[in-house]
Amino acid sequence: MAQADPVAIARYLTTFQDVAAARIDSFTRYFWMVSSGMLGMMLVLGFNLPLESLAGALLVLVAALFPWYLWCTGKAKGLPIWPLFTMTAIWAYAFPLVFEHPIVVLFPPSYQFVGALTVALALGFGTLAWWPQVRHRQLPPVAARMLPMNSGRWIFWGFHVGALLFNLAVYPGYLAVDVEGFAVVRGVVLGISTLSIFYFGYQHGAGVLNGVERAAYLGVLIASAFVTFTGMLLVNGMSMFLTAFLGYGLGRARIPWLTLVVTMVLTYFANLGKSAQREQYWSEQMWRPVALQEYPLFFVDWVGHSVQALADEFNKSTEEKKEETMSSKRLWERSSLMHLFLYIQYATPAMVPHLNGLTYSHIPELLIPRVFLPSKVKAHFGNNVLAVHYGIVENSEETQTSVGFGFLNEGYANFGIVGTFGVGLLLGGLLGWVTRISASVPIMSFRFLFAVIVLGGAFQVEYTAGVFVSSIFQATIALGGIALLFMQTFRVRHAFMVLMDYLRATAAQMPEEEPKRKQPPLPAPAGRAIPA
Repeated sequence: MAQADPVAIARYLTTFQDVAAARIDSFTRYFWMVSSGMLGMMLVLGFNLPLESLAGALLVLVAALFPWYLWCTGKAKGLPIWPLFTMTAIWAYAFPLVFEHPIVVLFPPSYQFVGALTVALALGFGTLAWWPQVRHRQLPPVAARMLPMNSGRWIFWGFHVGALLFNLAVYPGYLAVDVEGFAVVRGVVLGISTLSIFYFGYQHGAGVLNGVERAAYLGVLIASAFVTFTGMLLVNGMSMFLTAFLGYGLGRARIPWLTLVVTMVLTYFANLGKSAQREQYWSEQMWRPVALQEYPLFFVDWVGHSVQALADEFNKSTEEKKEETMSSKRLWERSSLMHLFLYIQYATPAMVPHLNGLTYSHIPELLIPRVFLPSKVKAHFGNNVLAVHYGIVENSEETQTSVGFGFLNEGYANFGIVGTFGVGLLLGGLLGWVTRISASVPIMSFRFLFAVIVLGGAFQVEYTAGVFVSSIFQATIALGGIALLFMQTFRVRHAFMVLMDYLRATAAQMPEEEPKRKQPPLPAPAGRAIPA
């Protein structure tokens, strides 16, 4: 009969809900600390604002934090996918109200309150659809597709390094990006990259990685992010870091405050010099690859532009800063979505009609590979339709500019307030279902890894439905290939029962004065050996 180490098997069979349950006290403490800080900041910033604006921001804050309260206190099980989505509403809808976004302030305070109330209710409806699916602890499934216990980690190392090699081929221009099928390949690589970063981030937080593995994981992560920075779009690299922070925080049950703050400061510093860097390297081209041999000078130039921009900021007068903020920056493309929501609410249907589902109509064809449907639209079709419909871009700019609208804004543009509430319900229910099916399966299983992919899309605040479905679909194709090539069917429920019986019997036989006595090897559960 096959023999196995009980500690290794216990770790292999660990589910996320088991790990989270052991860290409830830490999660609860951090929830109250962070939520109290956000509340205090909003009250200070909104002290001189109209009551309606402050009240609206607080409504959104409460609606966004309530799912986190349920999860951090252990009342909700599984991955915090819906709470992560609602958290994005804080900076997308609540902060613009108290920070006096220059477009938001153009709307009357009462109008701002109505918009914030609509967003808060949509989040509330989503929570109502999510909560029944995550409130109870789930039993493990009878069987699940899982990566082998010993070789599974090496597969993730291959994904992690492979994503770096792919970026080193694409961003310096060695691999053509305008060929047929490249978008699918990029989506697949992005999916496996997200999986590997979350997996090793989680393992890092849980203390499973040794010193060499930690150094290798962080080195490849930082290198891959910096390669994407040569495209002068910070969002791709920052998404990698956010995924790593999320995995580490969930595994450690502690927020890496110092690293997080340093990363945010460096991001702000890099963003200061981004425009000047684009002017220097892009010239009249929209984008050109930066060769590998240019990397040292490229980043030196970027630091120089950021230092100069920072010095200019200190030397500007208050009036100059206000004038620059109002006129030279493209406010439509900021991370805020509240100004867009208020504008859509104002213009529809008084100035432009509802779209009645037009931006959703193309979603089915996004699931068909382009080789079978060469004429299918791009994933950003919905964004472009919305931007043209509301006069944000001209038709001539449609293929060059993509404005992020977000799920709730898209719902209102299509069906009004009913659409916004409906999006909240459907999205909360969908993310709740993904959470439920992944809560009781081991971390190396297909279900859990699929939930990680969905989790990666949940904090993309500007996604519309088409972009979300397309990105999840492409990453799921990659995961499906992994399942076919590397995963094996494992009798999860039976293995859990055997393991629990063994551990209970061992604990009962162990004398109190010898708590650290070496345990005998655990027989593999009958019917299916542990995948090795």
